[in-house]
Amino acid sequence: MLVRARVGGAFAVLVLALAVASALAPRPPPPSRPDFGLSGWRTDPGRLAPVWTSDDALASQYPLDAEGRSVLEAMATLGLAEAAAEGRHGQPTDATAAVHATSASVGAATDYWFSRGRDGFMALGVHARKAAEDALVAAMDAARSANMRITPWVAAHPDDPRVVALRRTSGTFVEHAAGWGLLTDDGFAGGNPDLVRIHLKCRWVLFVTEVMDYTFLLHEEELRALWRWRVEGDRNLAMEKRLEATRRLKQDLEPAYPAFRVLGSLYALRGENRKAIENFREALLDDPFDEIAARNLDYLLRY
Repeated sequence: MLVRARVGGAFAVLVLALAVASALAPRPPPPSRPDFGLSGWRTDPGRLAPVWTSDDALASQYPLDAEGRSVLEAMATLGLAEAAAEGRHGQPTDATAAVHATSASVGAATDYWFSRGRDGFMALGVHARKAAEDALVAAMDAARSANMRITPWVAAHPDDPRVVALRRTSGTFVEHAAGWGLLTDDGFAGGNPDLVRIHLKCRWVLFVTEVMDYTFLLHEEELRALWRWRVEGDRNLAMEKRLEATRRLKQDLEPAYPAFRVLGSLYALRGENRKAIENFREALLDDPFDEIAARNLDYLLRY
């Protein structure tokens, strides 16, 4: 009994010693709070304001005339056919009409390009973009007044003059823009129409891609905003397309863009932690003092 008591007492002393040592030992630092937020897609209105001023000046230099209106009418026919095809699940007659309207629009745009030159074509695009933006704002205001989101309101009012104007000027752009996240319940993503304007201009220049690639027709600041949006903001873009936009952005426009950190956050938000870790490590090789990348990597390695 005496031996047992001594062993028990020694064990109690040992447990107490371990407890005291544990209490006195330095505590490991708390885990770093990760930051996978992506806000680089938000435009800086100050950087794009000169672009819109230049567009206005170009449109003033080339006022809308009969030939330009004829091209825009071809585009309007396409917009209506596009809406009919997508709105009715692509029935053969509607799809055929959209194909013919596309061909006619491309032909009209190409002829206008060679008739008026690059500046004349881009000026007509400014007129087209402004009409589309005005129609979109009118539809958004009507939807807001009805306490509805824009796409259900448009679908519920196909014959409303504001919807007809929207279709004529931009086809099914409103549905795509809402899906991409360019349009929100509060209005424009980022609080201004910059990204919508750039996408509407992209829609315009795609009609002459056989003549000149869109990268030579958009201003450098527009490309920067567009590619940042495609990498960070677009809700639907496939990862392969994001990687392509990242390469173009970093190689052609913005060498300092934190591409690996952004890709790490994208992968983390998708639950692909292994790829996220790989990209955060690459980010730290690029910039060893990137605190956000270091914090995010520490978090992912711990958990």
